[in-house]
This record gives sequence, structure tokens and C-alpha cells, in this order.
Amino acid sequence: MSYVIHMWERPLPASLTEASEIQSRLARLADATNSKFATLAGQLTAVHPDITEIDDDEDGDLGVWSDGPLIGNAGGHLMSIGIQTHAID
Repeated sequence: MSYVIHMWERPLPASLTEASEIQSRLARLADATNSKFATLAGQLTAVHPDITEIDDDEDGDLGVWSDGPLIGNAGGHLMSIGIQTHAID
């Protein structure tokens, strides 16, 4: 199981329903990589390796991210980060 966190800069939602609508709208936009999100992806994978960089012979539970490469989720307006349940702590 995993959780997905969606982040964007603007607009700030007033409710969970509005946040869901904003996320859906932004997810449909095809944009280049956002430099702020790319930096965040780099910082996160410096601490916890990208799932695509974990050796296939290693235990699958070593990965924190549920998909990868994480930089691929750093779109222009929206970044989505999947976190595996075992790694929440």
C-alpha cells in the first residue's frame, strides 16, 4: 500500500474538494519539469534512493518511493510523490 502526496504552488485550496479539483486540473496539463520540484526530488532521493536505483537483488522493502524516477513526477505545476506505507515513519 502507498500514499500519494500532491503538491503545487498556487492556488491555495479552501477545502479538500477544491484541492482535489485543482490537482485533477493540474495533472492534465503537460508541462516541462519545474526547477523547484526537481530540486526537491533531488533532495529527497539524496536521503532515500530513487526506487529505480535500488538493485533488483535487494529487498523491495528498502524503497521509500512507490514509483520512479521521482524526478519524473516534478511537472511544471504539480508534483506527486508516492510513499510506501512501510516508510511513513
